[in-house]
Amino acid sequence: MLDISNSSPKYRAKRFDLRRLLIKLSKTAEIIPSGLFLDHVLCDDRETLQIGGYADIFRGTVHGRAIALKRLRVSMVLQQNRKYIQEFSREALIWCYLQHPHILEFMGVDRATFKGFYCMVSPWMEFGSITCCMEKLDELGVQIPYARWLLEIALGLEYLHGERIVHGDLRGANILIDGQMRVRLADFGLALFADSTLTQSRAGGAIRWLCPHLLKGTVSRPEFASDVYSYGCVSTPGSALILNSPTSR
Repeated sequence: MLDISNSSPKYRAKRFDLRRLLIKLSKTAEIIPSGLFLDHVLCDDRETLQIGGYADIFRGTVHGRAIALKRLRVSMVLQQNRKYIQEFSREALIWCYLQHPHILEFMGVDRATFKGFYCMVSPWMEFGSITCCMEKLDELGVQIPYARWLLEIALGLEYLHGERIVHGDLRGANILIDGQMRVRLADFGLALFADSTLTQSRAGGAIRWLCPHLLKGTVSRPEFASDVYSYGCVSTPGSALILNSPTSR
């Protein structure tokens, strides 16, 4: 149904409601839709390459294509971890329908590599985060394409907002660079629907990147404006892209 709503002008206006409904059903039933599962995943190295807030990153392949596996750090088979399972499913369902040149591609969910654990699968980003990439280019004496990258970040953010999605955690670590040196926005663990009627707070993310309204508590959840504020931090010359933290405000 969601595939039809994305392709047919007649149903396109309903796709936002359908996405929210699917996430709600998945959360209630505590089931990840079977269509998201990906087979033939091979993990090259069981040593984690990156440690995140609630997930670890591993490198692998699918049919010879290099991939990253984002593994939830808690077992999916233990009842006490239901909240994390729901959050994993929620992120996967928000991410899986996003298709844009500057959004990291969602390839599927792997459930076979690590027994009892699920992994979200995406293409391997050869140059890592924008911060790491800039450090490498600087060491090599290669000119850093600041203007183009800032434009590509803006285009990715514009697409998300057009899909009524607030990223909620835009910062250097979540801006990746692919093999063609193009920006790919990633990590939708704190993303939410802008017009959702849910009232619970999702004001997570790195504190230094949060807009003043979230820090002060005058708003309880990220909004389009808070994404724009984070983009402003990223755009500040000599600050966010290089240091992975904004300058003093």
